[in-house]
Amino acid sequence: MAQGKRIEAMRVVDDAFDANPDNAIAVFTKARIYRRLAKAAESETANSVFLRQALQYAERATMLQAQNAAAWYNLACYMALLDGGKTEVLVNLQKAIELSPSLELEAWFDEDFVRFREDEDFQRLLGKQEPPGRWGG
Repeated sequence: MAQGKRIEAMRVVDDAFDANPDNAIAVFTKARIYRRLAKAAESETANSVFLRQALQYAERATMLQAQNAAAWYNLACYMALLDGGKTEVLVNLQKAIELSPSLELEAWFDEDFVRFREDEDFQRLLGKQEPPGRWGG
């Protein structure tokens, strides 16, 4: 998504958010837009600022939609990218997987969790064995 389209998407989401601050879809979407802005950021500082915004909205999304697996998964991703504590990352990832078991496989391949791939607790959460033929294996 081009930068201009991200900004326009943010305006649309902001309008929905302004109309109803408890609009879970708007909150969830706003977190994802901030994540995309972070990915496109040209500096580490901007990346960090956008990721922290994404994290705040993801936390709110989990409060508004506690049964939304994607919200919990994204929260774990954003925490991992911000070098959050392993325990918090894994607790949120576990909640996501409990709600949607298919996320277990997705987490193996998600670059957001690369720093945890060799971690025993991460491997245990995802069924111990990494999928064959991935990341040089």
